Amino acid sequence: MAADSVSSTDAKLLKKLGGVGLVMTIIFAISSLGRDIAARLQRISQLRMEPRMLSEQFNKPLDGTANFESPSDQYTRSYKYRMKAMDKMTELDDLLCTIDFKYSRKKKQSVRDHLKSLQKSPYSVIRGGDDTINEVSGMYEHARYETKEFGALQYRKFAYLVEQLKDSLELQ
Repeated sequence: MAADSVSSTDAKLLKKLGGVGLVMTIIFAISSLGRDIAARLQRISQLRMEPRMLSEQFNKPLDGTANFESPSDQYTRSYKYRMKAMDKMTELDDLLCTIDFKYSRKKKQSVRDHLKSLQKSPYSVIRGGDDTINEVSGMYEHARYETKEFGALQYRKFAYLVEQLKDSLELQ
């Protein structure tokens, strides 16, 4: 009865490697897989910039119209505006990196801390704008982490504030 519960492939492996050899092979495979997963997670934690969430090609319906409000589901619209807000922040990050790579956000640094650090010495890239930085950071955190709706009105305000930050950059 015990022999029926083991497949022929498993029986061949058991016969070839023996019980201890088979267990050691399984343990080695699991630990190797664990190291591989840990290495990939380590690489992810070292990413400095966020990827684009919504490409422009996905913002347009297939029929060619530009009606972004087309989804009837409020959650879907909120999600799309949240992703557009992430992309808008990525545009600002990209602009800062084109000025100089040292202006890129460091890992585990919040957007608020990053923007405030760009206001102070030794960088001094952003002129003034304490209120704008606080508002952009608050709206970014709202879009990214909060469960309240983030719709067209909030996105337009966020995009306007990001454009104000772009305008306040001192290009060197």
